[in-house]
Formats: sequence, structure tokens, C-alpha cells
Amino acid sequence: MTDGSAAVDPQFRFQLLGAVSAWRDGAQLQVGSPQQVALLASLLLRPGQTVPLKQVLGDLWGGEVPDHAVGAVRTYASRLRAVLEPGRARRAPGAVVVSVGDGYILRTPGDPALSVDVHAFTAAVAEADRLRAAGEVQLAYERLGAALALWQGEALLGVPGPYAEQQRGWLEQRRLAAAEARLELALELGRHVEVLDELEELVAEHPLREHLRELRMLALYRGGRQAEALACFAEIRTLLVEELGVDPGPELSALHQRILGADPQLAAVPDRRASAAQPAPDSAAVYRSVVPAQLPTDIPDFAGREEQLRSLVAALRAPAGQAVPVITLFGIGGSGKTTLAVHAAHQVREQFPDGQLFADLRGGEQLLTDPGLVLVDFLRSLGVAPGGIPERLDERSALFRSLLTGRRMLIVIDNARDAAQIRPLLPGTAGCAVLVTSRAQLVELPGIRLFEIEAFRRGEALDLFASVVGAERAAAEPEAVEALVSACGFLPLAVRILASRLAVRPAWSAAALAERLADQSRRLDELHLGSLGVEATFQLSYEQLQPEQARAFRLLALPEGHGLTTAAAATAVGRPERDTEDVLESLHSAGLLLSRTPGHYQYHDLLRLFARRRSEREDTAAERAGAVLLLADHLLASMANASRALDPDGALVRHFQPTRTAGLRFGDREQAARWPHSESALIFAITEQVVREAAEADADTAAVGPGLRFAVDLLLGLVWLLDGQVHAARFREVLRPAGVAARRRGDRATEARVCYLGGLLDRLAAGHRDAEPTLRRALELLAPDDAADQALRATVTNEIALVLNLTSRPAEALEYFEESLALCQALGNTTGQARVLGNIARVHLNAGRPDEGVACAARAAAIAEDSGSAAGVADSYYQLGIALRAAGRIGEAVQRLRRALDYFQEQQRRSLEGLALARLAECLADQALWSEAVASAEQSKVIAEELDSGYARALALAALGRALAEQGVRERAGECLETAARLFEQLRAPEAAGTRELLARVAAGPG
Repeated sequence: MTDGSAAVDPQFRFQLLGAVSAWRDGAQLQVGSPQQVALLASLLLRPGQTVPLKQVLGDLWGGEVPDHAVGAVRTYASRLRAVLEPGRARRAPGAVVVSVGDGYILRTPGDPALSVDVHAFTAAVAEADRLRAAGEVQLAYERLGAALALWQGEALLGVPGPYAEQQRGWLEQRRLAAAEARLELALELGRHVEVLDELEELVAEHPLREHLRELRMLALYRGGRQAEALACFAEIRTLLVEELGVDPGPELSALHQRILGADPQLAAVPDRRASAAQPAPDSAAVYRSVVPAQLPTDIPDFAGREEQLRSLVAALRAPAGQAVPVITLFGIGGSGKTTLAVHAAHQVREQFPDGQLFADLRGGEQLLTDPGLVLVDFLRSLGVAPGGIPERLDERSALFRSLLTGRRMLIVIDNARDAAQIRPLLPGTAGCAVLVTSRAQLVELPGIRLFEIEAFRRGEALDLFASVVGAERAAAEPEAVEALVSACGFLPLAVRILASRLAVRPAWSAAALAERLADQSRRLDELHLGSLGVEATFQLSYEQLQPEQARAFRLLALPEGHGLTTAAAATAVGRPERDTEDVLESLHSAGLLLSRTPGHYQYHDLLRLFARRRSEREDTAAERAGAVLLLADHLLASMANASRALDPDGALVRHFQPTRTAGLRFGDREQAARWPHSESALIFAITEQVVREAAEADADTAAVGPGLRFAVDLLLGLVWLLDGQVHAARFREVLRPAGVAARRRGDRATEARVCYLGGLLDRLAAGHRDAEPTLRRALELLAPDDAADQALRATVTNEIALVLNLTSRPAEALEYFEESLALCQALGNTTGQARVLGNIARVHLNAGRPDEGVACAARAAAIAEDSGSAAGVADSYYQLGIALRAAGRIGEAVQRLRRALDYFQEQQRRSLEGLALARLAECLADQALWSEAVASAEQSKVIAEELDSGYARALALAALGRALAEQGVRERAGECLETAARLFEQLRAPEAAGTRELLARVAAGPG
């Protein structure tokens, strides 16, 4: 803003509970076509979440995605940006609809509960639940009224797509539940007369909903209309029999009997000061005086899990209708499932005034607890004499269900192995709730609600550690405590063990304990205290695995990295992909693998250590090495396939050694372009692991040779398919030991590739003095009779020529460029030809031959377009834009540079995006578009500083200084130009002289 005042974020409001609408600063927006509205709704319903493109496609089209769908979604997202944030640059930071990876996220200022009616509704209902639990009936009634007032018709009215349809039904159920809860409160407040009309309408809309009938019968009875209340029951009974073939449920039937018997308690408004409503009398009244309270002692130092605890408590307190809520906490051993379950159960004890039952089924052990024996304990706790307990399991279960009918009890079942253990222990009617912990998911149980309990977040782990060891002691060594909880992978059991060990040893320091845990080979041994032990906990789960599951669990832990796809895992274990997926899913269900996205699995850090320890004891050295090498082979084959999809000419593949596996196949270029980015962490991890093992192995170890070359070829592919400059530090960390290992083994081909990569990274960082000798060494190492080495020779000679041209030696550069061009032509490498021709164009420009430069760059662009390589097209357009500017054809230059910039952004080539922005800023300044030039140069400068690129930063600052000077901001312009000139001089770049001249003119002042 030109007046210096602070910018104010726009205020948004979104309506989903009715026709989807949006307002910005009070003005309604035109949100577009139905499909565009469906995308907006998909993002609004997931506040703060990145919605992957695949999920968006499923939301809008389900299983029948049309061919044009991906492009359509991008168009919808672009249009939504324009609608929600008019006037902002297309990719400016802070846009409401933001592209993240291959997905989208919708960001708006403030809390979604204040701007999106769905989330406001949810928050209001949750607040009403809290008020009701606290006895604030009137306030809860008002809050639910406000929540229901947000509805302006059918939710997501007219929005197409399966996701909208699913959410529409779910939201309608939420609305009905809120309406029923409000009507219950109205009856508690004595407003039975005024709600009769509303009940009449709702019953007409939902004639088979029994709870609405109950409320209407009660309202009629309290209003002195007993006959109509009985007629209401007769009507619903007839409907249920005719429509569904069932009788009314026990609650409705019990209310009918109480009305027939003129129960005096029905006529009175309940005393809201009472702690809980009295249950209706039933056949088990003889046992009513027995109120078991079997919950284990609550955890005094409970920490973390605030969000999960709130959700869990809300689920236990929520009205369940006719069903018994069965809630399962599942996850890996040691994640704190039991602790959370017991703490949550204590939070809701008042909701279950008839008692709480608890049983440990010991599902992680070989000797399970028989559910029949658990039922004996439960029945005795409910007052059944030993002689009255049936012999058969089904009879015990039936008696248990009978005794719970009409009662409000909480049953907590710990350490269940499978659904078969749980089924006999489930109540039969509503009023009770069941809370289960298990390492498995128990999805077979009907109506189950699952909560996955993973390791703590960092802050939660630190809180638990401090609560056990003492806040003062934890604060005295913050870095050591951080190291301890990180070594635990934030697993609650491990954190508690370490904190307890420290708490009982006042002379120990956290730093000393952290040093003991630094050795991964003994970390599991350190995580043991008394009867608590992380390894013993994991062993219980491991012992339940079948041999094929156990083998996969061991071998898949050997490769480094945060996770594996199904295809990669299948390669590592040598099994078909479909069979491997079944095994992986079974390991996930058993709580031994994590899976946050479909088809992708990972280990908790401590489980990985445990699996590797088991592998050392049960697998041979050859089996362990083979699993890692097979995975490296698979990744290289997949990289080759991605390269072929992106560059039909196959230039990159020519550099690789042959692979044994087929690798992943990619359906289109977009999928191929995403793969290196999505798997870069795994690829870096595998290359680091293979290189480290090669560096540590004997020179004649057979497995090292192919593994080392695989690793270096993977790095070579990543440099081309990712942005090498962005990941330069990570590349260098691997290349140093790779070079040592290759030289020690006399592996000239691998060492040549290491030298090329090192020289390339030096050149990208503008370290031309270091780059040239390294690149020349790579050239010396290449074999003249090896096809892959000849392909690399063309690449290396091009790279040497670039360094020569950048250090003002155009004649020498041209010789190397021509050699590289001849090699590319001989190999049929058209993409390489385009790249070299674009570089030759720059030689012509430096020699003062702009027309020849344009002709050469145009030829490069034509070849790149014919090759089908999107990266080659982007590079050639960038070079052509620079040449056109040098020839004075500024308008054409701007067009080409903008096209190149679009490509670079789509391809996530961050360093080239920064260079293109700088070149574009130069052209905009040539056109006297000073403000646009400043904006483009500023964006370029941000990227250059982010990547620590001296040459790109100098280009950006030079363009920025020129544009600022023309705007009259001379002091800052001078600072920018001075820095740019100094950087160019350090790099010996030809732009140094011109920048000094411009700086002198700016210093001289206007005129």
C-alpha cells in the first residue's frame, strides 16, 4: 500500500448448510459452475487439510473420472482463486486456494468455526453438549437453537459428486441429532406444549425414527393427551411391522408401558439438579442396587492427547440412538492406548451412573483371557450369585445383555486381540457404551468407531517427560531432554520409561542418558524399567505373526527412509505386488506398520530398530543385503521409466546401468513428474545407506559394486528430474563417501559420475574454479567403448563448456559445445541437442552476435518441441527469451520467458524459476514497466537467497536496482546494484562491467 498503512485481511463467510454461497467483506461472490462449487465445498469441509488431487477427482466424479478431469480441476482452482482473491498475482503467496504438492488446501484468515457455517454448527453442538453435561440446560437449549438456525435448507444444495452426496447425508443426520437433543432439553425445561408442532413436522418427515416418536409421545402425555400418545405408538408399531418387519425398540416399548401404567414420574418435569435420570424399571430390577466401579486408577501425570481426548469423550457422551456405541483405540504397542482409554473413561463416569466394568483380555500375549471367564467376573459384579451363572458362553452373554437392558453402563475392554473376543461382551441395547483398546483395528465389529493412536507429537512427549521427571529438572537440560524424546520416536511408553529412570536417579543427567541412547544398536536395551520394556511390548505383537508376515516385517525395515510403496515393498521381499499388499495391510492392522495414505507404509522408529534386530537374528547377511539392493534396483528402474515418460528421447536413461526389475509404470507425464518428488526422501535415504555400507565394506565385497553404481545413478537421475540446486547439500553429503568408495574399488565409471555431479553442483553454486577441474577429471575417467559413458561424455563436455563460457572464455566454450553437439547427434539424443544449441546461443550473445544467438536458440526450441521433452522445451524457451532481448525484440522475449516460467513452476524447478523471474524483470524494465519489474525481481531475489545462489541473486539485484532507480528509490537502488556488481565480479561474470556502469549513473543522480 502506498500510504504505508497496514494491509487488512479480507473477511470471508461461507454457507454450506443450504445453497453453497460465499461472501467477501460482506459482498456475495459468484462461485461459479456446479463442479467448481463442488471443489470449493470439498476444500471447505476439510479446513486446514491438503486434499490430494486423486481425492478431489474422487469427490467430484467418483470412480468414473473423465479424461479431462485433471485439467478441469486446475481450471476450477484457478477460477476460485480469482473469485476469492481478485487482484492478486496468480501464484502470489497467501492465495485462498493454494496448490500443495499435487493437491489443494483452502486457507482463509481466522477460525473456520467463525467463517464456515458447517464448522460453526459443529462447534455450537459441541458447546451445547458441554453445557448439558454441566447441568446448564437452558444455555444448552439456546446454543442448539442457534446451531440449528444456521441451516438455510438442504446441506450442499445442488452440489454434484459422490462426496457431496455422502456429506449431505451425514450432515442431515447431524442436524436431526441436534434437533432431537434440543427437543429433549425443551421437555426437560417443561416446554412440551410449544414443541408439539415441531415434533409433528419432524415425525412426518422421518416417520420411522423411533426417538422422535418417543419425544412426541412424552410431549403429548405431559400435555394431558394420553390417548394421542398411545395412538402415536400404535402408528409407529404398525409402520415398523409393515415396512421393516420388526417391533418397536425397548425404549419406545418401555415408554408405552409407562404411559399405560400412568407412571407419575412421566408427568413431572425432571429435576435438573439430579445427577442422572432414573432408569425405567425392567426385569433386572433385582440387581439395580449393584453399581460396579472397576475402572483402574486414573493417570495422575496424564499429558498430551488433548484433541483425541475431546473427540473420545464427545463420542462416549453422544446420544447413540438405538445402537450401542463401540469405540476402539488401536495402534502400535506402547502408544498409550490404555492410558488414554482409562483417562477418558474417568472423564465420562457421570454419564454412566449404573457403573463401569473393566477387563484386560491380554490380547498381546499367547495365553488370551477367555471372554467366558470375563463374563463370569462381569456377572458377579452385577450381583449374580455363582450358582446363577450359566455354563455356556452364549447363555452367559445373553444374561449379561439382559442385565444391562435399560441401564447406563460403560464397559472398558483392554488389549483385545480380535473381534471374536469382543462380541460376547457387547450389550444388546442402547444406553451403554463400549470402549476397547487393541493393536488391531477390529473392523469386523458392527457400528465400530475407530481412533488410531500414534506416537505423541513433540510437545506432548516433552510435556509427559516433564510431568514424570519434574518440570524444573526437565527445564535445566532442554536440549538433552529433546534428544531423549526424539530417540524414543515420541512413543509414550518409551518416554515414560526414560523419564522414570531419570526420576529415580537424581545423580544422573539427561545428557548422560541421551548419550547412552545415541547408539541405535543398544537403544532398545536402554528402554527398559522393571516390568516395562519397549522390546518386550513389540515382541508380543511379533510373536502373533505368520512366517510370511514376519519375514516381510523384518526385511522391509532394512532400507532407510520414511516409508515404502506397495510396489517397492514387493520388490524388496521378492513377492507379487498383490500378495505383498495383503501382507502389508495385515501388518498395519496388527499395529506394526503405519499407513497414512493408501499404498504407502512406514515404521515407527523404534519398531524399525526392533525389526532390524529380529532380522539380524533370523535372516542371513545375503538376504539382508539383497533386500536393500533389490529396492535400489526398483527405484532406478522406476526413475528410468519416469524419464522416458517425460522425455521420449530417453536421454537420461542412456546414463544408467541395466536393472533387473521392471520398476513402476506411469500412465502420463504428470504422474511421472510427481514420482521423483514424492519418492525423493526414500531415494536419498537408500543412496546414503548403500554408499555408507560401500564405504565401510571391504574393497572386494561382491554386493558393493552394483549397489554403489545404483546409488550414484539414482543421484544422477534426481539431479535431472528434481532441481539439483535445491537439494545441493543433500547431494554433497552422499557424493563425498561415494567418491571415496569408488576410488578404493577402482570403479572408474562410478567415480566419473561422482565427479560430474560434484562439478555440476559447483557450477550451479557459481563455484566455477572448483567445477572445472572436477568436470575434467570426470571426462578422463570415461571409457571410450561404453555406451553409457559416451552418453555421459556428451553431458560432461556440455557442462565444461558452460563453465568456460561463464568465465569469459567463449572460444574454448564453443569447441566443447560443438563436441557435445556432435556426440548428441551421433547418439540420436535430440533433447541433448536442443540443450547444447541453447547454450551455444549464449556464446553468440557474449560475443556480440545477437542475431546468430536468436537463430541458434530458435533452432533449439524447435528441436525441443519435436522431442516431446517438457523440460527441454522450458530450457530452450528460457534461452530464446534471453537471446530475443539481446536482439532488441523485447515483446517476444517477454512471451517466451513467461512460457518458460510457467513450465519451471509446473516442473518445480525452483532455481530456474528464480532465473526466469530475473530475466523477465530485465525485459519489463526495458518496457518501462517499473512496478512489474520490481515485483518480478523481488520474487527472483527471494528464491536466490533461499537457494544461496550467488549468480541468480546478482541478476535479481541488478534488475531490481535498475527498476528502483527509475522509480526514484535511489538509495536502495544503489545498495542493490553495489551488491550485484560485487557478486558478478567475484564470479568473473561478464555482467559485472555493465552493472558497475549503471551503478555509477545512479550515484551521479538524475540527468
